[in-house]
Amino acid sequence: MILSPSSEVHTQGQGGAPSPPRLGWGSPFPTYRPRPSRALMRLAIKRRASGGQRAGPGEEQRARDMEKARPQWGNPLQFVFACISYAVGLGNVWRFPYLCQMYGGGVASVVVSFFLSMYYNVINAWGFWYLFHSFQDPLPWSVCPLNSNHTGYDEECEKASSTQYFWYRKTLNISPSIQENGGVQWEPALCLTLAWLMVYLCILRGTESTGKVVYFTASMPYCVLIIYLVRGLTLHGATNGLMYMFTPKMEQLANPKAWINAATQIFFSLGLGFGSLIAFASYNEPSNNCQKHAIIVSIINSSTSIFASIVTFSIYGFKATFNYENCLNKVILLLTNSFDLEDGFLTVSNLEEVKNYLASTYPNKYSEVFPHIRNCSLESELDTAVQGTGLAFIVYTEAIKNMEVSQLWSVLYFFMLLTLGMGSMVGTGTAILTPLTDSKVISSYLPKEAISGQDTLLRREGMGGQGKVRQSAEWFPQEPCASKLTPEAGSRSLCSCTVSYSALEMD
Repeated sequence: MILSPSSEVHTQGQGGAPSPPRLGWGSPFPTYRPRPSRALMRLAIKRRASGGQRAGPGEEQRARDMEKARPQWGNPLQFVFACISYAVGLGNVWRFPYLCQMYGGGVASVVVSFFLSMYYNVINAWGFWYLFHSFQDPLPWSVCPLNSNHTGYDEECEKASSTQYFWYRKTLNISPSIQENGGVQWEPALCLTLAWLMVYLCILRGTESTGKVVYFTASMPYCVLIIYLVRGLTLHGATNGLMYMFTPKMEQLANPKAWINAATQIFFSLGLGFGSLIAFASYNEPSNNCQKHAIIVSIINSSTSIFASIVTFSIYGFKATFNYENCLNKVILLLTNSFDLEDGFLTVSNLEEVKNYLASTYPNKYSEVFPHIRNCSLESELDTAVQGTGLAFIVYTEAIKNMEVSQLWSVLYFFMLLTLGMGSMVGTGTAILTPLTDSKVISSYLPKEAISGQDTLLRREGMGGQGKVRQSAEWFPQEPCASKLTPEAGSRSLCSCTVSYSALEMD
């Protein structure tokens, strides 16, 4: 036992009367006083406020019982990591870079968290789906599948791209319209079941399990982002993306929508109003410095958004440069074959000069070839704004498939997405479970593990079938569709329409 200078020692005085306590180190029988619990501290504050009357034994015992029933974080660092793991989510990776690209730079909370988590965990299911497919060689989204006759590639895939085809047709398997639900997609449904099982294991015993999980979910994404940063900066064209990111669009400062989106991003990223931060804070000591932790979490959250944007734009620059150079090579090949030019004569440096010469010398023949000549522009490639699932499952996969050892980078990326998603799911789950476990009506009949299991099962099967992954999608075309139906299957064309899952892009 370690004694402090303020230890109280009681000695027996003359006549058996107790003498006043002595303070010091030399006393042979020191009395050890443990630190008062949180509930007793509240009781002492209440006693002082009521005039100094001492509480009875029954009230102190009830305070001790309440303290035993209320778990706490193992240490203050667990609380900080839990807040970081919850705040730093998928939105930092796929929402904030999009905004940079566009503009240059109580009961209600339980209900909101409940509905949000039902949709949010679908993203984790997609992460598992892509993670499992990342072990294939070649990656399934790197090439288009053959048609039914095995005489060429699938026409729908060729009109769009292999990554879009894998996302819309293999992963979502979208139906012809929103009115047609289609059937259950059993493989993605199993991935969704696995995602909910992971959530249950993370929140199984409250802070006892959550406090350990957040160490991993908060730190692992940074390790992967650092690895991707090193790789991204070494890619050809990464500087084009970084220059695009840090070049401000001054005219957008006068656009009110830019500031509205900026405010929306930070509010949703921090997870304000969902009850998760309040639930996390309820497991702290009363003396905890919440203001200090709030500043730390806010700074780390915003810094992570900028850091993730640097990683994203380095890879985005690589993808844009790759597509731009690929476009130029196709134009060079087309002109070389059409005008019987010598191989190697036409290059990127003299392309425009040769095009002008051919147009003036062979106007009739050039007019026939002209409709097939694509307008290649690096700026237009960089201006293509993508967010949410489009950035995570199309743009990133497009870049990954062109990297060396693409399977390794794919596994790292989707494992990072899973840790980000699970960290946010732990936060929303805590916001739901805390008031349930604090309720004497519920906790007196069910153990904590049973409450967590019932909550997870209810959220998985909520809304009459959202626990299953169905062959359907909400159609919100972002541009006019030139051809809405393919002649073969009578389904919506992938090359002219896009699907927006706005409900899944909030964090």
